Amino acid sequence: MLFLTTAANAAGTLNLTWQDNSDNEVGFEIERSLDGVGYEVIGEVSADVQSYSDEGVIPGIPYSYRVRAYNEFGYSGYTNVSVGAADNTAPAVGTIQDLEVLRGDETQFAAIPVDVSDAESSLDELSFEILSSNLELLPLNRVSLEIVEGVASLSVDPVRTTAGSSEVTLLLSDGAEMVETSFLVSVLPNYVPTVSAIEDLAVYDGVVVDGISVSVSDRESAGEDLLVTVASSNEGLIPSQSIELMGTGESRSLRFATSQGGSGEASITVSVSDGVNSASQSFQIVVSENEVPTIVGLASELELGSGQSVDGLSFTIGDGETSPAELQVSVSSSNTLLVPESGIVLSGTGTSRTLQITPAARQHGTAVITVEVFDGVKTTTHSIEVTVAAPDGTIELVDFRVENGHAVAEVMYRSGVDFALVKTDSLRGGEWTPVEGLEIELDGNRVTLRDPQAIEGAVYYQAVIVE
Repeated sequence: MLFLTTAANAAGTLNLTWQDNSDNEVGFEIERSLDGVGYEVIGEVSADVQSYSDEGVIPGIPYSYRVRAYNEFGYSGYTNVSVGAADNTAPAVGTIQDLEVLRGDETQFAAIPVDVSDAESSLDELSFEILSSNLELLPLNRVSLEIVEGVASLSVDPVRTTAGSSEVTLLLSDGAEMVETSFLVSVLPNYVPTVSAIEDLAVYDGVVVDGISVSVSDRESAGEDLLVTVASSNEGLIPSQSIELMGTGESRSLRFATSQGGSGEASITVSVSDGVNSASQSFQIVVSENEVPTIVGLASELELGSGQSVDGLSFTIGDGETSPAELQVSVSSSNTLLVPESGIVLSGTGTSRTLQITPAARQHGTAVITVEVFDGVKTTTHSIEVTVAAPDGTIELVDFRVENGHAVAEVMYRSGVDFALVKTDSLRGGEWTPVEGLEIELDGNRVTLRDPQAIEGAVYYQAVIVE
């Protein structure tokens, strides 16, 4: 009688041993069965050998073995049946995080790393199966596990047209044992973002309108992730490109300018998108043309004698849209040496205003006095050219220069007055002598005086009136 035993050795190997009680065998046949019923010969050994190693077993699977001797006359009876299984460690799979995506969002879940391992088998030798609890949301052809170069990765592509969830189960087997892990794939409802209502506005042309507050929000997206755009229905009146969108997050504001001289209506539309859904809010802008303020009653020219001033220059201001009390009136001088700012006094209220002009003492010439009226949008100006005569006996020197070594002086012409040049070689006690042979030329309102003698050394000149 033969007695058979099995024992696990290395991974995937079972060692068989038996007791040899015969002395005339030629060899032994080893048979194996997976179900204990149907056996097949897996190997032979020669006489007197009492062991065999089965290296083709799957770890964890029980196998049934029996052995019998044979010689030229036939076979012996079978040994007892011995059942053995190679040591096996179940495969391991790590936790897979739940996945969420908004309805309509095309974000892809591709190449998600999955921690898979097995002590006895390579990943390529493992088998897996994926189950989905909601095949409408996640059909099996939209979820896959791929193993490339010993790295496992998962790809999930749920249908995003409706909200819902599916439990995904990953089954992993090494042929002997199976493990599983589950995770949830959810398609969340994507709510439409909102835009706050904006009141209609009535404004004038040529103005800047700002401080129009707008609030945007979304249940799934942060305010800074929302796309906000603005458009105008009347590009000629309020160009879309001129509309500034300011602020961040949920609090935004608008700033825009109306076209100068334009009037009419425009619809401003504020739109917000979360990448899938969008919403908009419109408000109406009515633009009216703003009339220019008026200035009535002021002359355009004013001539004053030396030392004179003018008081009580009365004038009237007005505006079609703005009350006189709200109009801004200002006066300026183009020649503050002749008419300083302190020499201009504006008085009066309402539509009636009065102007006082006082030139500076011992000054003469021309200054342009500008009266400006501003209604907050448009400006009207009126200019008064004020001419102040020179004092008697005063010479207005226009220019003094040296041309080709000769002194040349230019003075303003005065009717009935003759001019001369005098010179000296020293300002300290030097005698002033008339220029002999003085060359005089009249050109319009200027008199040119030229010394025919060339300058030698230091010379000082004066233009004088001939008594």
